[in-house]
Amino acid sequence: MAKESIESSLIAALGQSKVFLSSDLLDQYASSIHGKICPPLAVVRPVSELEVITLVRLANEFQFSIFPISRGKNLGYGDAHGTTSGQVILDLSLMNDILEVDDKLCFATIQPGVSQKQLFDHISDKKLNLQMDVTGAGLEASIVGNVLERGFGHTDYGDRYSRIINIRIVLMNGEVFSTGFAEHEHADAKNCYRTGIGPSLEGLFSQSNFGIITAMTIEMMPVPEKTVMFAVSAQTKSDLRGIILAIRELKLNGIVQSAVHVANRSRAVGSNKGKLIGHWNLSGSIAGPKALVAARKKLVRKVFNKHLSGHRLVFLESWSIRFLDWINKSIIPLSFMAPVKEVFQEQNGIPTDDPLKTLLDDRNATSASISIGNHPVCFGWINAVCKADPDSIFRAVELMEDLFNRNGYEFRVTMTAVNPRTFILISNITYPREKEAIEKALAFKHQCYDMLNKHGFLPYRSGSGMFEDLPEYSPVKKSLLHQLKSILDPNKLLAPGKYNIN
Repeated sequence: MAKESIESSLIAALGQSKVFLSSDLLDQYASSIHGKICPPLAVVRPVSELEVITLVRLANEFQFSIFPISRGKNLGYGDAHGTTSGQVILDLSLMNDILEVDDKLCFATIQPGVSQKQLFDHISDKKLNLQMDVTGAGLEASIVGNVLERGFGHTDYGDRYSRIINIRIVLMNGEVFSTGFAEHEHADAKNCYRTGIGPSLEGLFSQSNFGIITAMTIEMMPVPEKTVMFAVSAQTKSDLRGIILAIRELKLNGIVQSAVHVANRSRAVGSNKGKLIGHWNLSGSIAGPKALVAARKKLVRKVFNKHLSGHRLVFLESWSIRFLDWINKSIIPLSFMAPVKEVFQEQNGIPTDDPLKTLLDDRNATSASISIGNHPVCFGWINAVCKADPDSIFRAVELMEDLFNRNGYEFRVTMTAVNPRTFILISNITYPREKEAIEKALAFKHQCYDMLNKHGFLPYRSGSGMFEDLPEYSPVKKSLLHQLKSILDPNKLLAPGKYNIN
């Protein structure tokens, strides 16, 4: 159907205030921080589920594709742009109601437009005994969007996807359903019990294009009596072996339940340098009753001493962070202060934009103000999943570091133990927003993923402009996904090609 007819039908059905067609705004949605451009046909910002259903019905009637985003802050993984040009971007940022928060049973039901800052402010303003898990994606990042992409955070609830209780979905036939017991309005445990009765379906709507999520109920963590950060710096490259073994033992035995992040020097502090920053630097946290935290501190020290020699291990609490911050501001600058303070905030469920500042080496960058299309610096992610085995992780790191060095990029890497048995490796590159630099960077990222995939180090997530770097699905899974797509979206109008599902 002609572009003008689609535009007029959108305005007639949803109203002029919900449909955006100006070239300046479309250019913003077309841009990405990794440098690719994907121009949309229009942007629609609904304020209700009924308006989402209306858009779905229009898409089927007039045969245009739609691409949903939660807030468009998926920085480095496609941001706000779609899978192909000419799509209608369904921006859910105005569907930002916090529908229910229960600080006795510890759950929250939120819409996709709710940001990390918004939920944190809600909890703080109402003085609720709850702590949220946060990621380094920034203050304005969507919680729902990150969970659906299987992002991870810093607290004991850092495996965020596993904390889903239920989701509410608009299907491409205009029908709405909820997963788990939430499909039964009268169910006593609808916001407490994930699986409900029968097949568990929420997984179909993560990293897929089978439906549009309009609400999600997630587990929340009661505020711990005490939270202690532990930080370790190790000076030699070979120390990585002991680090992996120590973290694996701590997590397998339930001594440490938070995500544990390991970073090389350049990833930990960016362009800053300092003698106290090691070749490898890691952080995790211990939270809970004071007696339990005290006992676990002793075990953490014992395990690191067992596996690692010549390292520095420190435990930090709120008072010590404040003291170090005073030294940093009043006596002598501490190169490690910014990342330590940032991570401690995140371990206590406080969202921050500081990780973005480190990524871009720009202390003025914020998730609210950054203009992606005009920002002079681009960055891109390269990620891979390894089993928690030193030989595997050494191999992946060596492959990546060699490729980075040969192509003239600084090697920045983190390794995160989200669960006891796997580490997720994430590297990033920064480059100027210039055609030649972008083309070189995109080719380099493709080369990285190709190499990692061939060696069995597969990515844990992807995004628009990056799906070509994913490994092929097995023939059986590819066929099954195709059949599911044909059932749930027979006209193939919802984010076609997302995660290579067509």
